[in-house]
Amino acid sequence: MKKTLELAHQVVQDTSIKLLGVTVLTSLDNDDLQTLFLSSTLTTERLVQNLAKLAVDNHFYGVICSPWEAKMIKTQFPSLQTITPGIQLVTKQTDQKRVATPVLAKELGADYLVIGRAITSAADPVAVYQQIVTTLAD
Repeated sequence: MKKTLELAHQVVQDTSIKLLGVTVLTSLDNDDLQTLFLSSTLTTERLVQNLAKLAVDNHFYGVICSPWEAKMIKTQFPSLQTITPGIQLVTKQTDQKRVATPVLAKELGADYLVIGRAITSAADPVAVYQQIVTTLAD
């Protein structure tokens, strides 16, 4: 994997392309990771830290992570930008397990918010978008 990450950096080094890594999908929690990796001790936080370190070591611009990991990443790896999916207007049960509202994600240190269904499934997507922008501007 190290060679692959190094090669990715070399390929984009003289371009304006920014590399992004993915940490742990927002649809996964500790139980899911422990099942996937056959480890009773693996935690989301530990895996995210390791993947964020790999991103820094290989000159990535940022990582796609849960809003709940943004603060930890910004504290330990301040050079990384955090792109956070799992943004919902209200935290309700969906297929996503580690979610936050736009305001909370901003408070947790997210640099970029990925807001999908809250806008695309709204009766008036433009109004919802404008509401989010107004809320974040406060």
